[in-house]
Amino acid sequence: MTDLAVKQAVIAPSMLSMFYPPLGIRGYSRQAFHDDLVDEAEADIRGCLDGGAHKVQMDFTEGRVSLKLDPDGGLLRDWVSLNNEVLDRFSPRGAAAYRGPHLPRRGLGLHAQRGRRLPEVPAQV
Repeated sequence: MTDLAVKQAVIAPSMLSMFYPPLGIRGYSRQAFHDDLVDEAEADIRGCLDGGAHKVQMDFTEGRVSLKLDPDGGLLRDWVSLNNEVLDRFSPRGAAAYRGPHLPRRGLGLHAQRGRRLPEVPAQV
């Protein structure tokens, strides 16, 4: 154990969303998968904070790849929306809706790799 501040990285749900097969999974809808991703990403972040992490950083390195897959930016917007859905659960409004404790957003971060200029996409960080 350490008394020093620890920053913990977690995989963004947008990265994990790519694992749902294009043809689907019988008995497990894309929406159920989406809901599970959001629930588990929230649990990962809360677990890190409960375990003593000073900051938790969502790793969103796949954001750069999205424009290669979809140059119009629709995939990037979808991924940002998915990640924001998780981050919203840590706002006062989101915490009330999901019955979780509100945590200051200053303990949360987002890491995105630098690359060519990306289109403007609003993010809640």
